[in-house]
Amino acid sequence: MTQQELLKIAAICIGLGILLGTLIVLLIQMNRSNSLISPEQLIGLSGVVEIPFDHNTKGKIRVKVKGALVDIVALSSLEHHFKVCEEVIIIEANENKVQVVPLSYLTDELMNNH
Repeated sequence: MTQQELLKIAAICIGLGILLGTLIVLLIQMNRSNSLISPEQLIGLSGVVEIPFDHNTKGKIRVKVKGALVDIVALSSLEHHFKVCEEVIIIEANENKVQVVPLSYLTDELMNNH
């Protein structure tokens, strides 16, 4: 092979590499944009306490969103001690934190109003 033929082969390989790399990056970006979760999508969802907390501390809850389990920092203004495995409802969400109330709080409120 001549040097000119080797340069052609090298140029074709580099071009294909760039093309395939760009394609992979575009596919990854498309997949990421479909899986992003906005805070508004979290409001009203139920979750389970993973790290206990109260009105003075932060904790962690696990929520199922779009078929995936997501761990989120949780806060509450209620004077309630949230225990591991307790079910909660998200009432407010901003950035990477959510405000929650215990599920039992909502059921108690419904019973008292009827």
